[in-house]
Amino acid sequence: MSSNEEAIKKAIEVGITPEQIAADLADDGVLNNSNITGILHKEKDMLDLAQEKAEKLKALILTIIPILALITGAVMEISGMTNMTDFDDEEVEDEPVVWGCTDAQASNFNYHATNDNGGCIYPPECNVFFYDDGLYWTDTNETGLKVYADPDEDQDCGDAEIKLVFTLTGNTTYSETAEYTINGEVLDELWLIIDPIDNGTYSPTLTLFYWKDSWEEVESKTYEDVIIDE
Repeated sequence: MSSNEEAIKKAIEVGITPEQIAADLADDGVLNNSNITGILHKEKDMLDLAQEKAEKLKALILTIIPILALITGAVMEISGMTNMTDFDDEEVEDEPVVWGCTDAQASNFNYHATNDNGGCIYPPECNVFFYDDGLYWTDTNETGLKVYADPDEDQDCGDAEIKLVFTLTGNTTYSETAEYTINGEVLDELWLIIDPIDNGTYSPTLTLFYWKDSWEEVESKTYEDVIIDE
């Protein structure tokens, strides 16, 4: 018995149909399932090709997805639907705008104001001045001088601190100083006296100072020269 005959017998025993046997013999004259192997090879090549295409498609999708996400997010941000730059999960509410005076030096300063409304009110500057003054001899011998001052204010300055300085400038310089608190009231008969005085010619001056962080000169009176000659 030839090898083909034995192969045909075995093929029939395992259930291979005559049509399949004839197709196998027609392929190469030998019963060796060569037709099935060719089909399997073709099917395997097609499977490998499909798997390769699937891998390429997967890589392409993984590349395109982030780009599509950026494009979609940019479009949504431009349209006002979302803010891509806000990474805070909590929604930040805008602080309410409160209009008022923001200057702490003003009398109507508003601690809660966030925007200045231009309506700040400031207390008036304390304006201290000489209401009356005069220079006199201390006695009939004309050996000394005294100056009279009546300082005043044009509004309530509170406890306004003032200083008077009486100065005689000549061969020798003399100076007398006194400090007072006006306290919202008119002061009368403030006298500063320099006695005795050496002989000579002197230029008398009376200067008024007001305390505001430091002593500031606000007014000065200059009198005619006087001659001391005992």
